[in-house]
Amino acid sequence: MTDHTRRRVLTVAGVAWAGLAAGCLDETNEPGSGSNDDDETDTGGDDPNGDDEDGSDDSDETTQTIDEAPRVDEPPYDIERPDEPEDPEEDDWNEHYLGDGMADEPSLEFEVVPQVGLVESALGGLYEDEEATGEYRIALLESQRELTDVLDLELADDEVRETLESLEFTDRVVAVVESGWGSSSVYHQWVRAEDEGDHVHLHGYYTAPLVQTTDMASRHSVLVLERPDELEFVRASLTVDEERRVHFNSTEGVVSVGESE
Repeated sequence: MTDHTRRRVLTVAGVAWAGLAAGCLDETNEPGSGSNDDDETDTGGDDPNGDDEDGSDDSDETTQTIDEAPRVDEPPYDIERPDEPEDPEEDDWNEHYLGDGMADEPSLEFEVVPQVGLVESALGGLYEDEEATGEYRIALLESQRELTDVLDLELADDEVRETLESLEFTDRVVAVVESGWGSSSVYHQWVRAEDEGDHVHLHGYYTAPLVQTTDMASRHSVLVLERPDELEFVRASLTVDEERRVHFNSTEGVVSVGESE
């Protein structure tokens, strides 16, 4: 696992997780093109948990669906598949090779929350679309109500649950990324989160274990992100193999991608 991967994966007892609980993520973007300086977030006097004083939900509804184009392209960096070892049980294999050439900056601060299950998967299964080879979806959570609707906090570790329940949505949002279908031994790895003004752009890849289980499963990941001032949606560019990168965003719902795309 690369250094930038290690520092962005939360451990329950780690410094990064404790800092997140205290609301202490670094508010300064790393230098580089494509990143915007964040101003103070205007809360407008609203409850950060999405409720007005009268108990109504004050979250804005999306009025326009934004579609990704292109849906699939080639990764814009070099990927070299390592030679397979003669003895997989003894020799090293780099399961992160799909992300080795991916830039890790500029990036907003973000944390990947470990071991948090979903109340229910949004994915329908490939059997609903015979032409599809994959399904993808992002949920953008901007209140505690949305958080508990999507994430099964009752089964989470106590410290993880308490930290998520104490999040201040004035300066943080949560992105839940789902994709499927394939081996449950494959999972998401996220490298950077760019502030693009009206959206945050996540860049990541699939891990590629040399020996994989033969089941058909979906994968999901949960990320806590800094909230840019003008945030409207979150998009993801996920490298799924040496020649394919899939783009999808939180305004689209579940996206089915065919083999010919």
